[in-house]
Amino acid sequence: MKKNLFLTGKTRQGKSSLLRAILSPIIKDVGGFTVQRLQNGHRTWAFRLLDLSYHDYVSELESTEEFADIAIYYAGQGRWQPDLNVFNQKGTIALTRAVQKDKKLILLDELGIFEEKAWTFRNKVIEILTGPVPVLGVIKDKPNPFLDSIRKREDTKILRFEKNQREISAEIAKFLHEMGLYS
Repeated sequence: MKKNLFLTGKTRQGKSSLLRAILSPIIKDVGGFTVQRLQNGHRTWAFRLLDLSYHDYVSELESTEEFADIAIYYAGQGRWQPDLNVFNQKGTIALTRAVQKDKKLILLDELGIFEEKAWTFRNKVIEILTGPVPVLGVIKDKPNPFLDSIRKREDTKILRFEKNQREISAEIAKFLHEMGLYS
């Protein structure tokens, strides 16, 4: 039995929304993080890293506020820029806190390409994936060494998120049941 489960697929297809809906009955047992899309007039301008110990699991927010926990921001001319300190500090703390608070499931929503050089965060993610607590998350459908190493793990299953949400929902429910989180 695999203890880590990730969804992957095209962007803006509802992966995080599906996880939020499935996890809502057990959200108090879930630690980790989500990356929240910040929009201004329906245009994405940044992404925040939210620690689920302190923030609700909300995937999108219409706001122009310059939050301190912005992990990725639009730098202009089609370029996005990560703030590695947010990943290395807040992301690492969120994962450490999930373990310390004895959460029954750790959510990693979403692992992407911008974490490639966030070494402290990456090491904590690998520690979490190797540890005893089951992990559920979203992994960007793009190649890079960090994400590829997660996809190749023997203890990890990747589900391709496409049109059939019912089938994916059943797989996630089965995983949560096997991990003792759903009856």
